[in-house]
Amino acid sequence: MQENSSTMWSSRTPFIMTAIGLAVGLGNLWRFPFIAGENGGAAFVLIYIACIFLLGFPVMMAELAIGRNGGHSALKTMDKIVDQSGVAKGWKAIGWMSVIIPFVGMSYYAVVTGWTLDYLLSAVSGRISGLDSAGSEAAFDGMLSSTMRLVVAHTIIMAGTVWILSRGLRFGLERAARFLLPTLFIFLVVMVGFAAVYGDFGRAFSFLFSPDFSKLTPNLVYLAVGQALFSIAVGLGAMIAFGAYLPKNVSIPRSAFTICTADTLVALVAGLAIFPLVFGFDLNASEGPGLIFVTLPVAFSQMPAGEIVSAVFFTLLFLAAFTTCLGTMEPVVAWAEDAFSFSRAKLTIIIGMLIWLLGLLPVLSFNVFADVRPLASIEYFADKGIFDLFDFFIANLLLPLNVLATALFAGWAFSSAAAREELGLAPALMTVWRWILRFFVPVALIWIMYGSLIPS
Repeated sequence: MQENSSTMWSSRTPFIMTAIGLAVGLGNLWRFPFIAGENGGAAFVLIYIACIFLLGFPVMMAELAIGRNGGHSALKTMDKIVDQSGVAKGWKAIGWMSVIIPFVGMSYYAVVTGWTLDYLLSAVSGRISGLDSAGSEAAFDGMLSSTMRLVVAHTIIMAGTVWILSRGLRFGLERAARFLLPTLFIFLVVMVGFAAVYGDFGRAFSFLFSPDFSKLTPNLVYLAVGQALFSIAVGLGAMIAFGAYLPKNVSIPRSAFTICTADTLVALVAGLAIFPLVFGFDLNASEGPGLIFVTLPVAFSQMPAGEIVSAVFFTLLFLAAFTTCLGTMEPVVAWAEDAFSFSRAKLTIIIGMLIWLLGLLPVLSFNVFADVRPLASIEYFADKGIFDLFDFFIANLLLPLNVLATALFAGWAFSSAAAREELGLAPALMTVWRWILRFFVPVALIWIMYGSLIPS
């Protein structure tokens, strides 16, 4: 990839914007608020921020350094580095997981992104205005039970993603990031303004930034570690692919720090956009995953400018989700470009169609296959439908496993000379970075996987 200037970022700014767009997604605007709400707010937030910079930041640096050093898709990069270094061939599994995870992950993430599009259209048309709690829950269930609505939304999301990525790095991803990310930030600021006017901003601020350490439990720390890694999009293979497009004069540590900081700020500001409305309208902050799609529409229905606020909020949610779709599918396209001789446009269309087809299974799991439990014979999975299994194996198993493997590879097997060349850190900082990846990150990730696989 690095031999062709058309497959390099035009400058640091579009790379940063695209990487932030990848990281800033439903993890920030949906998952972070409801997990913080369920776990006492500020105590969780403090541990979450620490985990972002103590765990996520070093791993992101590692992925970008590996990607730039290899100069290809994650799979070809790992093949190249492993063969040149003479280390165990098993490390090449990182490359394979960095293709499989985004491929399968995109198939159900695009479905959830379709929910945000459906709700955006519903908000604009006024279909979710004037709802009470029961009506809001019925509206959400009605969307999930409608196969046609979910298929149409899923198709639109995949078609939009394919169209942008088929145009290449500079004319596709870069141009989309230059438009979508600033638009997302504008809508986020506008949403915070609405929350300050119509909600209880003071109570929300205290909830998010005044920690009560009596609420600090091992489970809270476990959730914060998982959310930190989920939020910044490490383990997908995307940062390795993005690193392959990165010019040598761009500082990886500075870029990774910027991405992690921006991602964290978006999560916190999203909390200031959501919790004032939750508290101002006496709703339940610990509602869980339904906080966004069930609880907040009730608040919108009760405020004077509810239809406008609702439209702004779901536009924000859609933009965040869609930018992540672009970054998630890119490593799969990058792999296909390395593996096949077709044009990028043809490869993107083929991959998009395959992901769309696979995504029909999560779509149907909410309606036609609602009662199907593929692994019912295994007690732990007895109550999990198709969508739940997709999410479990990607988010709870393969993603942390790939982060663990990447951390161990960067800490133990990646050439010290190559790491110094890519990162440009002082010797003392290089030592700290290596030790974090060798010991601290693996312990945290093994804890995460143990907690997700062993029932409490």
